[in-house]
Amino acid sequence: MNKEKIVSVAVKIDDNVIAVVEPPGRHEDILMPLYKFGVDITGEQGFMTSKGRFVDRGEADRIAIAAGQTKKHNEYCLVSEDLW
Repeated sequence: MNKEKIVSVAVKIDDNVIAVVEPPGRHEDILMPLYKFGVDITGEQGFMTSKGRFVDRGEADRIAIAAGQTKKHNEYCLVSEDLW
């Protein structure tokens, strides 16, 4: 069985998840274009996993460490700079 790993940054706004930015994409790569088009960008920043799940930064941190993608801890909050 393949270990779940982090594959991209993602933002969840209401019930919509936006995750079209591939590594080394950052959350701002999603948020800035939305902001420029007047979209309310108040949402939750997180990550998409290899199993197609949106996870928050805390769960993403645990997944990335278990998958050997990073050894860094940012107070149990994964940031994209820890991965790529």
